Formats: sequence, C-alpha cells, structure tokens
Amino acid sequence: MRKKTLTSKVIIILVITMTFLLLLLLGTSLMFYQKSKSDFVEKKKNSVNICVQSITEHLSKAEVQLIDLMLGTMDEKDLDSTNDMIRYWAKNRINTTIKNKLAVNNDVDCFFVKKDDSIMVKGYSTLLPGLSRRHIMKYLWKNERTDAFKTRNSHWKIIEIDEEAFFYLAYEMGGYTVGALIRVSIFDDALCLVLEQDIDSYTYFEKKQAIYTYEAKGIEQIAKALAYKQNNLKYERVVIKNSIPNSDITFVSSFEIRVLNLLLNNTFIMLIGIVFLFMAMLFVLKKIISLYIIHPIQWLLEGMQHIAKGKFDYIIQEDSGSIEFDELNSSFNRMVKEIVDLRINKYEQQIRDSERRIKLLRMQIKPHFYLNAMTTIRNMTYLDRKEDIREYLDALSEHIRYMLRVNSDEVKLEEELSHIENYLKMQEIKFPNSVAYYIGGSKELRNKTIGHLLLFTVIENAFKFAMNLYDTMMLLIQCEAVEEKGFRGFRIIIEDNGKGFPMEQLEKFRIGNEVEEKQDGKHIGLSNIKKTLELQYGRTDLLRLSNVEPHGARVELWIPDEKNIVLEGDQYENAYC
Repeated sequence: MRKKTLTSKVIIILVITMTFLLLLLLGTSLMFYQKSKSDFVEKKKNSVNICVQSITEHLSKAEVQLIDLMLGTMDEKDLDSTNDMIRYWAKNRINTTIKNKLAVNNDVDCFFVKKDDSIMVKGYSTLLPGLSRRHIMKYLWKNERTDAFKTRNSHWKIIEIDEEAFFYLAYEMGGYTVGALIRVSIFDDALCLVLEQDIDSYTYFEKKQAIYTYEAKGIEQIAKALAYKQNNLKYERVVIKNSIPNSDITFVSSFEIRVLNLLLNNTFIMLIGIVFLFMAMLFVLKKIISLYIIHPIQWLLEGMQHIAKGKFDYIIQEDSGSIEFDELNSSFNRMVKEIVDLRINKYEQQIRDSERRIKLLRMQIKPHFYLNAMTTIRNMTYLDRKEDIREYLDALSEHIRYMLRVNSDEVKLEEELSHIENYLKMQEIKFPNSVAYYIGGSKELRNKTIGHLLLFTVIENAFKFAMNLYDTMMLLIQCEAVEEKGFRGFRIIIEDNGKGFPMEQLEKFRIGNEVEEKQDGKHIGLSNIKKTLELQYGRTDLLRLSNVEPHGARVELWIPDEKNIVLEGDQYENAYC
C-alpha cells in the first residue's frame, strides 16, 4: 500500500477535524434547538397550566356558591305556598342570597332560579352591561329547560349568547333549575399570560368541533390561523391542550416557533459558508506546507537516515527558508554526537550508582550489632560464664567474617541460613532457654542464590521486636519453590510469635508506600530490604508483610530466578515475569 505524503495526511486530518467540528456544530445546534424548543414548550405548558388552574379555581368557587344556592332554594318551602305574599317574601329571600353571592364573587355574571318554565329569581353582577343582561334573559326564556343538567351529571360548558361566550352550569332538582353564567372575557388576564403579546399565538376553548373565545372577532382569527396552519407550514407550531376539570371544555393554545426556526435556518446557512471558506483555506495551506515544512522535514529525515546508519559526521543543510527550521537543523547537527555520548555515559553512571547504593545499604545495617555483642560479652563476664563466652566469641568471629564479605553481592541460600543459625546460636547463649526455631527447605533450594544479608536482616529485625525476657521466642524459617503467573523462583517465609506489625505500617505497605524510617532505627532494616530487592531484581512486590494468628509477624521474601536491574528513569514493566 502506497504511503501518503505529509501534506495529504495534514489535509485529511484537517478535513476530518473540520467535518467533525461541523457535525459537532450541527449536532450542538440541533440539540440547542431541541432544548430551546423543549424549554419553550415547557414554559408555554406552565403558562397554560397556570391559566387553567386560575380558570378552574374561579369556576370551582362559582360552583360551590351555586350548590349552596340550590340547597337554599330547596330548603325554602314557602316558594310553593299558595299565598302570594308568602311566596313573594320567599323569592325576596332567595334574591337577597343571590345578591350577597354576587357581591362576594365578582366572577359570576348571573345567578338564576327557574321553576318549570318561568324564571322565579335572577340576579346580575354590577359589572355586567345592561345589553348583556337582556340577551341573557332572552336566552333563558328561549331555551327553557333544554340547557339544564341533572345533578348527578352536572358540569360546566360554554354557550354563546348573542355571539358572546359564557361558562354555563345548571342544576335541576325537585322541579327547580338553579344556574350560573360567567363571561369567558373575564379571564382576559389569564389568557394574556399565555399569549404574552405574541402575535403568532392563539388561545381558545373548544368543544367537539366548535371554537369559543372571549371575543367574537377572535373566533374568526383563530379559524383563519388553523386553516393557515393546515395549508402553509412555513414555521413549526406547537399546540397545547388542557382539559378543564368538571367540564367538557378543552383549553387550547397554539404557538408558532418562529424565532427558533429562523435560528436553525441561519445556522445551516452559516455551516455552508464555513465549508466554502475552509476549502479555500485548504488550498492555501497546502502550498505553504509544501514550501516551508515538507522540504525542511525531508532534509531532517535524510539526516536521521544517515545517523541510523552510523554516519554521525553527517551535516544537514541549514538553509531551509525559515528561521525555525534553520535553528532546528543547526541544533540537530550540534546535538547528534552529544546525545550518543550522553546516553553511553548515563548508562554507565547509572550502573555504578546502582552498585554503590547496594553496597551502602548493606553497610548501613552493620554497626549496631557489634555494640550489642560487646555489651553481651561484658555482661557474661560478670556472671563468670567462661565457656559461654568462648562459644559466643567463636560464633561472633564467624559472624564478623561473614559480615565483612563486602565484595560479595550474592551468596548461596545455604550460606545465608548457616550464618543465621550461627546468629541464633549467639542469641541462645545470650538468652538461655528463650529461643526456639525451625528452618525448613529442600536441598535444591539451598543451592539458590540470594542477596548477601537480606534474610539475616529480617531475622535480626524479628529478634529486635519479638524478643522479650518473659516468653520463649518462636521463629519459623520456611523456604519453598514458587511458580505462578508473573513469577518463577522461591520464597522465604519468616514468622515469629511477637506482637506483629502495627496496622498502620501494613496499610502503608498495602498501598505501596515505603516504610517510615524512624530515628531509633526501628524500621530502617525493612526499608533497606525493600530498596535492595528493587535494585537487585527490578520489582516492587518482593517484600510482603502480614500478621499471623493469634499474634506475631510474617515476612515473605520472594526471590526470582532471574534478575533485571532497573536503572534510574526506567519502568518496572520490563522486569522478569
């Protein structure tokens, strides 16, 4: 497959990037449009809900008054009296009740009470014009009982009286019809809340196929708007419908999303303009890249090819046509040889530093033991333990001889264990009948190699913290081969019956922190072991600490069959696994 030039790749990347940005812009615009539309619709829904709630509250209040009027009418037995005077005062009491209710509730335009075909009592709001009163009276006489509803099924509806819309509710019981009329136009404030002076928005009530609004001319406007919507969908419209409780009336609002549609159209036009502008920029960019980037890069590539072949004396042309590439070529010529020399010197220096650090760590763990040994010999002289002193000095000489093997980086496990047994013998002499130990492991494992004094440092640390003058110290040293995923070698398990490690120290080991080195030397031995294992084997998981039940410490040294010394700046991923 033929490789593409840098110019082609740059152009392809730019085209892909631009395409992605355009798609992102388009997607963002669509998401913004949908979000804005959703917010717009939600806002309108909230306005409609508020309007419907307001209308419902007014109608419910009027309905409560109407029910109270109906019950009062049924309780007025004198209405059926044959005495005209008694019947007159009964009607007068009902009329007073109606006036009181109209005074309390300005929303109701008319309360009436009918008996059969005649209107017994009626009352009008002081806000209702006289012409509207005559139209209502005419409507009530004309329709007689055809608009009354049974009590069980009574609910609000909209009627038209001389081209003016009214909410109408009536109850019939015991031959009496009690009703209320409310002009739709009194809810102008609620309707304007929905419209918000938007000339492209319409709010109306509908029942089946009929449309009612608070102005006669509004019906014609809405009808035209609905017809326009069916025939010309230039702008998207949103229609929101809410049913008014306890009625067969639906509150309808229609809104035109003109601003959002214009915004979306302008976005598409802007995207097209960006595409054409980008194509022109690509043409100019291709020429610039070829002249000022491709040719200088080709010179650099040619120079690197010569360097790869070992021609470190190759000189790159430094006249590239741009200050940046001239400086780059000059720096390349000047630094090639220095880089090669620095890599070699750095590698050698890191090896020397690693070896020196290992020796320093080993030397760091020696001095305190000799001071303790001198004190032990001094104490035994007071007790006249001559034979024990001779045995102790023999063991101490073997110990010193082994410790002074500074030039030996590694020893056989057998030698390290023998040194430990010699050390344990010294401890038994120092503390008679206070030390019990067991050392287990196959002969093959004893021929394996281990870092000088690694295991001894653990044993010495165990004595330092687990030994006391009241209990016998139990020490277990077990060597066993291990082969599992990521590791092949052997491990040495050391357990004692002391107090064990503090939970804080174990938690630091669990999360990978180093052991805190205290001034009294309590933890410095484990820190040295951890660092030595990292330097010798290039792994950070070879020292493992835990506690045993019922009490005691457990230390595991994992020794791989192969080592991979890690230099400064390298990563442990290259270690043997």
